[in-house]
Amino acid sequence: MKHYPEASKLADHYVHGNGKLLKLDEDVYIGSTIVRDVQAVMKRQIQLDLKESRGSGISLASADGRLFRRKDYLALLDKSRNKNSQGRVLIGGWLLTEQDNQRLQKANNRFRLDSVSQMSDGRISTTWRVDDDYVFEPLSKGYYTDITLGEKMALRMPDGLSQYMTTLGIAKSFKHYAEWREIWNPEPPGEPAPTKTPTAKGASHAASHATH
Repeated sequence: MKHYPEASKLADHYVHGNGKLLKLDEDVYIGSTIVRDVQAVMKRQIQLDLKESRGSGISLASADGRLFRRKDYLALLDKSRNKNSQGRVLIGGWLLTEQDNQRLQKANNRFRLDSVSQMSDGRISTTWRVDDDYVFEPLSKGYYTDITLGEKMALRMPDGLSQYMTTLGIAKSFKHYAEWREIWNPEPPGEPAPTKTPTAKGASHAASHATH
């Protein structure tokens, strides 16, 4: 798995990390199409919220109901988006990784994006963060992970076998995160306005490496 450094790091930590929190390289998220598309909409909302807060810092997550009232955010949930090259947002504010991005797909296939922002000297400073759990579902769920061995060869591993490693005491589930800071200029007036669409209801997240 030399081409998937984050996935390798996660797998190694599963066995040797003793359940400790793990930090991932933020570049794997920064380069993602779906992350950039979600950030673009979140920035418009952040700009509006900062204006209303009159200088106070604000937080915004991809699951926030304010986003689900925006046309430009709802467009990211549209199933017409190419899942392989673009990814999409799922109900509940989960970002589904574009599947062609194998580096991120193998490390984290579904996640939420959080942010904390502050206005300073006419510019906005935002700290972006992804938090998730590295856990596997039992065999009864039927999930699996494909490990690429060559151009046309992959090893299909049932996630239940990985989950059973925790029962045997060989491995331990853990939390992992990535965090980065961005300083950006507000958009000029005229950004897409929120719609009156009702807030989407969040769906439960079955934390599984097959869906990570």
